[in-house]
Amino acid sequence: MKTPAFASCDCISHNSRSHYNHLEKHSTFQKKRMKRFILMLGFFVLTLPVTIAQVSTQNIRGHIIDNISHMPLPGATIMLIDTTLQKGVVSDIDGYFVLDNVPIGRISIKITYVGYNDVVLNNILLISGKETNLEIAMEEKIITTSTVVITANRDDGSVNNDMTTVSTRSFSVEESQRYAGARNDVARMASGFAGVNITDDSRNDIIIRGNSPMGLLWRLDGVDIFNPNHFGATGSTGGPVSMLNNNVLSNSDFLMAAFPAEYGNAVSGVFDLRMRSGNSEKHEFMGQIGFNGFETGAEGPISRKNHSSYLVNMRYSTLGVFKTLGVDFGTGTAIPEYMDGTWKIAFPSTKIGSIEWFGLAGKSHIEFMNSEVDTTNVGSDFYTDSDYNLINGSTMAISGIVNVLPINRKSYLKNTASASWHQFTTDVDSIKWPEVILTPYYRNDFRESRLMAKSEYINKLSSRFNIRIGTEISNLGYNLKDSVWKSDSSYFLTLRDQEGSTCFLQTYGQGQWKPTGNITVNGGVYFQQLVLNNANRIEPRLGLRWQIGEKTTFTAGYGRHSNMMNLLYYFTKSRLPDGSYVEPNLNLGFMKADHYVLGWEYRTGVHSKLKTEIYYEDMFDVPVDAATNNSFSMLNEGASFENSAPDSLKNAGNGKNYGIELTIERYLNKGWYYLATASLYESKYAGSDGVEHSTAFDGNYVLNLLAGKEISWKNKKGGQNSFIFDVKVTYAGGQRYTPYDVAATVALREEKYMAGKDFTEQYKNYFRTDIKIGYRRSVGKMTMEWNLDAQNALNIKNIYSQKINVETGEISYLYQLGRLIIPQFRIEF
Repeated sequence: MKTPAFASCDCISHNSRSHYNHLEKHSTFQKKRMKRFILMLGFFVLTLPVTIAQVSTQNIRGHIIDNISHMPLPGATIMLIDTTLQKGVVSDIDGYFVLDNVPIGRISIKITYVGYNDVVLNNILLISGKETNLEIAMEEKIITTSTVVITANRDDGSVNNDMTTVSTRSFSVEESQRYAGARNDVARMASGFAGVNITDDSRNDIIIRGNSPMGLLWRLDGVDIFNPNHFGATGSTGGPVSMLNNNVLSNSDFLMAAFPAEYGNAVSGVFDLRMRSGNSEKHEFMGQIGFNGFETGAEGPISRKNHSSYLVNMRYSTLGVFKTLGVDFGTGTAIPEYMDGTWKIAFPSTKIGSIEWFGLAGKSHIEFMNSEVDTTNVGSDFYTDSDYNLINGSTMAISGIVNVLPINRKSYLKNTASASWHQFTTDVDSIKWPEVILTPYYRNDFRESRLMAKSEYINKLSSRFNIRIGTEISNLGYNLKDSVWKSDSSYFLTLRDQEGSTCFLQTYGQGQWKPTGNITVNGGVYFQQLVLNNANRIEPRLGLRWQIGEKTTFTAGYGRHSNMMNLLYYFTKSRLPDGSYVEPNLNLGFMKADHYVLGWEYRTGVHSKLKTEIYYEDMFDVPVDAATNNSFSMLNEGASFENSAPDSLKNAGNGKNYGIELTIERYLNKGWYYLATASLYESKYAGSDGVEHSTAFDGNYVLNLLAGKEISWKNKKGGQNSFIFDVKVTYAGGQRYTPYDVAATVALREEKYMAGKDFTEQYKNYFRTDIKIGYRRSVGKMTMEWNLDAQNALNIKNIYSQKINVETGEISYLYQLGRLIIPQFRIEF
């Protein structure tokens, strides 16, 4: 049966729909408020200190290693390029280097080492308030009879994981901070990449090539993690506010198809995030305030001798403060509260190799007390479910220890242990008007835990061939309880009531072969097994990269992938006529997919490229309704705030995604950049009825244009000022929906939909423009930055959903985010 919408997804977002209507009604009021922000920011700019006399310089620190063995490369040469300042250093015996007293601004460096391909890092932002720390991995040359000079330009989206071949994009922390509309959220930042679609302003769910966001894997420092978003529901992968703070991340990878064998239990994509280490030589501090929260961070050395360091960051919601200041953000009397923290302690040089301890924890809570709302207030009609009180909370925590133990100059062991926890609770009471009598309606308390141990062996057998082998075992704990009041029978129906644990096993082996300097073959095999019902799967992976000359590259990839359903679905209970319960889904198998990808890339310049990919994804063994033949499919879960899965499921559905993508990109150089992407695709599925439909995510096309300009100038006192302008424009096919059966709805006084018309209709096309302007000032040993991010700057009314009046049959629309101005201030010192 259907689980109430309150239990199934991000409840704060559920109420955001009326928030958008409220913003529309009070646009004049909001404009006045935002004028105050602008005046305040202007005041801060005018009162900046201008009495610093010295010329501002900063240090660049780094560590140079082999990209496979991770062994340090002593004696590498590091030189400043594209500047009149002639400056260079050589890495020490442990691969570390320092370029000191470099004038702040955009700089480029070149790294050379005998027997390795040169590396060029372009347009690194050097500010006065923080040293720049770099981890540079170099690739050993392949010696052939013909010499080919290869230089890796690291501003070209080159991936961190060299085993990836297709459909992968690396991104930097600066990109996540730069893009308009990203809100410092890596998920929203990724919406500008080809193949990605986010047309729901209230959440950051990632829809990749028409796939459900539930098929996405989040990974942090090699550990698979629960939903890293505040107000994130059990089993979902998105939410309104991310816990992942981009201030503590390093360059990371985003994979969309045919990923290497080391990634498992995912069918749509992977966010492989990496946390940076703190500065091992100098204590540094950061403060930030914006719509997403108060934030403070610190980092510095524990022991300079062995380069050990700490990094810690804390954030707390500012929405309570904004409410006190009179800012109306549309949640009525409810104030979303959340806090999160991130940390990393790194010991790179111990007797047993390097040791890192990292963690992420977040907690969120909100109360929608409609029974206490003043109904005479014009702003009281915020919520779709005004006849209910709702209290929602979520908690997520992950902590892990990673040990990298060198065996020799060519190989090492990487051992990881982690513990993670996720809890999602919802209390819903119905309200009887006008007496305001509250009756318990729905309760859930979902708790998940994961204890994981993983060991990996990496061996660089030669410059042409390397292997990686890994095995992982996880203990999955669960305590899942929810029930709903059945008014027609006057009893609470138990939906789930299960506590216990099971094991999940994962093993992989993969290798990389380079027969020549311009051909790379990646291959591997992955295996997973769920001990709960002994479901298991062996999955082959294969990729080919062929570089023709200095400008053209062809790629091809294949991968078989599978996805275990969230434990919620395995333990769904079905009530029998005698009042007893059964669990029909305990033997549910994995959902599976075959990915096929072909790609072509052409370097149009040193800092620009053209890239296209075509793909086909065959989905099979998809869970569908086992009791009756209908159109339900797990491929559509995550499309709404409602868990619509039936009591009984079977692996008998199928689906397919296919399309073509184009990317035209210029990386930041000489102060400007652009990224234009176009995605044309189809996403189809069939339920237990065998009838093909468009999926809920079949938007058909997405067009994105991102561009930005940075203008910098030296001030009279030796510092640097920068004006920053960024814009993002998105035009995409509207969300899919199933039309109402108006006659049946009015006759039965409850919502009814047209049979056989699942997701046949689309709302009007989605169009949104985000504009971001900023001012950065570096002077002395401090850097300050002010930003204003105008989201949906043109105030376009994009349809979010529709609602039918069951009495009259009249259909009305709920609209997405109206114009919203988000201010932010940041200081580093």
